[in-house]
Amino acid sequence: MVRQEAIKRAAQRGNAALEFALSFVLIWTLLAGMYQFGYAMYVYASLASAVADGARYASHVEFDAPAHTFVNKVKNMTVYGNTSGTGSPLAPSLSTSQVGVVWATDALGVPQTITVRISSYTVTAFRSYTYINKPRLTVKFVGPYTTPGPI
Repeated sequence: MVRQEAIKRAAQRGNAALEFALSFVLIWTLLAGMYQFGYAMYVYASLASAVADGARYASHVEFDAPAHTFVNKVKNMTVYGNTSGTGSPLAPSLSTSQVGVVWATDALGVPQTITVRISSYTVTAFRSYTYINKPRLTVKFVGPYTTPGPI
């Protein structure tokens, strides 16, 4: 009887290590996937907040046609949270070259809406995701409009 139990225990030896190894691979894969998804969502939320700040500013900025000097201010507001372009970006490695500012005008050239969007942004966790024209926000323009002077 004692001999049979010793044989039984010897046959089960190493099962715990094997179960741990298989479980560890599964748990590691799940945790890595959750990290990757969570980080991508965190960056997207940061981008969405930055675009909302830029669009809010763009809706009230002085629209100076035909020079359009306000575009750089809107880009700086979107990336840095201020119009001077100082400080660190609101989203990791975001630059003003990745921000697009587009407006729609009526027949007289008066701006009606302004769209702020991120043209191409890549998030790298374990693999890369690229957001193309996302996020974007279109707002109604309610700011002052400066008409071009005499030619």
